[in-house]
Amino acid sequence: MSSAPAPDSTTSAPGEEVWVFGYGSLVWKPPIAVVGYVKQYVRRFWQVSRGGRIDHRGTLDAPGRVVTLIPLEEWRTLKDHHAHKDDDVTWGVAFKIPESDVETTRAYLDHREKNGYTVDFLDVYQNGQEEPVVRKHRLCHILWVEVYLAINSLELNCTSRSQAMVYIATTNNESYVGPAPVDEIALQIYKSYGIDQLISYLTNLAST
Repeated sequence: MSSAPAPDSTTSAPGEEVWVFGYGSLVWKPPIAVVGYVKQYVRRFWQVSRGGRIDHRGTLDAPGRVVTLIPLEEWRTLKDHHAHKDDDVTWGVAFKIPESDVETTRAYLDHREKNGYTVDFLDVYQNGQEEPVVRKHRLCHILWVEVYLAINSLELNCTSRSQAMVYIATTNNESYVGPAPVDEIALQIYKSYGIDQLISYLTNLAST
């Protein structure tokens, strides 16, 4: 498992606040937050968490499953054992990081989500509203060349966005394990432990 920070394709402009969307353990751990959802992504327990991370949910010998988001079009090409209606809407929370805390919070999140997660920016909606809930703010996009985890910055381009930062573990990362029968996933969750028993991760997510 690499110890490098999460590969990044976008960063906030200096002196501005940032919004973060959480759909896993951040759902029950955030500061003041806005409940909302993202579209065109499917949440699944298709990522594993091993020992050695600051927030690990398993061990090196017995990794535990945690959630990630799968883009809808990619998900449609996979054999999902428990597909159901409205899978393309993922509820979570969006919380605002004030500009004074952006640098330290981003460094913490990059380290916390380093196990295969990358950064994307998505619209966040609230129930009954057609417009995204996160107000427009100026972001600077950095284009990257990625060779393994060696990353070189090429260009800086600042534009306006109305999206929240979200960490997503892509299907080509080393800790992605993909679909499995529901009973197999359930047993793995039940038996796994890391900073605590993995079943608490599931129950907290379900009850929040």
